Amino acid sequence: MKQRTVICLLLAALLLCAGLPLFASGKKDTGAGSAEISARGAIGKIEDAPLYIGNGGKGIRLAVLAPEAEGSVPGYLPMYIQGLLNSNFQRHSAMTLIDRQNLTKIIAEQNLSAGGRFSDKDFVNIGNLTNAQYLLMGSIQKLSGDSYALHLSVTEASSGERKATFTGNGSLAQLEGSGALINRASAELLAQLGVTLTEAGRASLLGGNSFMARAESALAKGAAAQESGNRIEALFNYAQAASFAPGQLEALARLDTLSATISGGSVSERILNDIQARDSWITVFKETARFYKEHPPFDFIFDPSLEQEGETDYKNRTATLSMRVELAPSEAGFAALNALLEGLEKTGKRADWGFEGWPLYELEPPVKGTTLFGGNYVSTFTVEILLFNEQQKQVGKGSITLQSSFLFLPKWHGLSLPIHGFGFIRFQNVKVDELSPVLTIVVNAVNGIPSRTLNRTGYMRIVPGEVPAAQVYYSRGYEYFAKKDYDRAIADFTQAIKLDPNDAIAYGRRAKAYFAKGDYASAIVDYTQDIKLAPNGAVY
Repeated sequence: MKQRTVICLLLAALLLCAGLPLFASGKKDTGAGSAEISARGAIGKIEDAPLYIGNGGKGIRLAVLAPEAEGSVPGYLPMYIQGLLNSNFQRHSAMTLIDRQNLTKIIAEQNLSAGGRFSDKDFVNIGNLTNAQYLLMGSIQKLSGDSYALHLSVTEASSGERKATFTGNGSLAQLEGSGALINRASAELLAQLGVTLTEAGRASLLGGNSFMARAESALAKGAAAQESGNRIEALFNYAQAASFAPGQLEALARLDTLSATISGGSVSERILNDIQARDSWITVFKETARFYKEHPPFDFIFDPSLEQEGETDYKNRTATLSMRVELAPSEAGFAALNALLEGLEKTGKRADWGFEGWPLYELEPPVKGTTLFGGNYVSTFTVEILLFNEQQKQVGKGSITLQSSFLFLPKWHGLSLPIHGFGFIRFQNVKVDELSPVLTIVVNAVNGIPSRTLNRTGYMRIVPGEVPAAQVYYSRGYEYFAKKDYDRAIADFTQAIKLDPNDAIAYGRRAKAYFAKGDYASAIVDYTQDIKLAPNGAVY
């Protein structure tokens, strides 16, 4: 591992050099204009601070109902608000939340309105059936322009007495995005119910979790699409929800159920004739191509632990910092595609209809807008990241272009997952005097799409996380080798081997670099080690 304390020789006055963590906080306005995607990270582990003081409302059983829609409210919005409220209360209190799917089932069985209209008798009934002490309900009303009014209240089920209320107005972006208006409502309702948040808890709640908000939004949009009969759109949205929040059990359950239905070949089960069936699949292909253009099935993961790269330039008082990044295929995204492919195969008409090459090849006869990824077999993503100090001054800028491995379709069995891509983003010539103990790392753009747009559209999943160092050094060593920079390649392969001594491929790659340099003795040593670790690797 390279130095994990950043330019300590020149920053003795900073807390960093005393061994304290270097933080990348995404909560303040970084001065980056439209940039919104950032993350809090550290050198070493960050312990989660407690989110509330006292018992956090332990013992309270709460049922969160979807608010009533008033006016021209998007169909998915009530369920989305319900989901994000549920998530906020679950994370920021010790209350017991009634499972939404069970709650929906109970409401349906009692022939109650799913639109949020309930009488006092209904309150008592729902409370008795769910054993809920309190019910959280309300309304979302469309006002003029892009403005909405959110009214919420918490009612005691047995008596009908109101225990907490919230009223606030906001735009659709304030409802979605990070869920700012819903987060504010959650904070006020929790306070009225006696839950005291810590400073960290309140900051966490009001700051929002954009990934959870996107997951709840995609889940709600999927449910709305499925209810209207658009199962393909529903499938994609459930996959998106599962991608943004892998622990979202409801999204996973809905995705599994719908995938099984589609892969069973039922997409065209009610189509009356062959021409209609073929046309319906072409419509599906167009929608699939559009969706994956707007939501590539890849995750961009960045490790906010900064490292120094190379030596400090004492004369110019600058240094180069780097950060590990990874391009990973979205398992949920490719699972949704493969469910579709299996359903297509089970029609028994794929070859007859001229669809054998889909999704990577054009249909026969060709139909514009049906091929996936624009007909490209690799996907390329250029990511730009900015670095800011405590004074919100930009102190560094770096970018990287990562490419997915070659996509192929082995007959109809499904698209294989591309190989993960790894690399370093470098912040070159960072001025030491402009650094501070607290830094903000901001994902500014992907493929030229600014952060604010990425956040609003959910273009792809962009998350902070731990990126395996050995893989990054191996990947960069391979790049140096391709450029015939054998010394640097050997240095990176050596670093990868130190981090993962059982990586046979790294020994083999380093052996090739030694061989290219004419250092045959070292090459023989590494080839021998590669054979010991992978005796069936006949090449070496």
